[in-house]
Amino acid sequence: VASGHGIDFSATSGTGDSELLADYEEGAWTPNPHDGSCTVGLAKYRRIGNQVTLWAKCSAFSDTSTNDMIRIKGLPFTCSSSWSGAAGAMMAMEVSEALGWISFAQDDQIRFYASSTGSFAQLRHNELDSGHEIYFCATYTVN
Repeated sequence: VASGHGIDFSATSGTGDSELLADYEEGAWTPNPHDGSCTVGLAKYRRIGNQVTLWAKCSAFSDTSTNDMIRIKGLPFTCSSSWSGAAGAMMAMEVSEALGWISFAQDDQIRFYASSTGSFAQLRHNELDSGHEIYFCATYTVN
């Protein structure tokens, strides 16, 4: 037991790897907008057990005119429920709505929301200005 904290770091599996990292995986994923296309500058994920954290940079969305909310598909793992309750940080450049956006893992997609006058605002394609970039991360659970 390490320093009396109740954590045993000496447990190993048959191969000698730590059991604490037995369900560890990381890699790249391919963000894919529900509407149109975009340029992906970075897209990575890390899975530990049933928790997935992902991050990405998306820019140059081809659809900048429809009123449809921006939804990013292609998650490396499907959320455990339609409302997995997992949110993360989001930063946007050249977006017409000056709100505090967050990313939210829902179903098999990432969606972007902000709180505005008591309800949730959704980031929409027609709110993207030229030169827009969206950086985001989200953590969610899987089955």
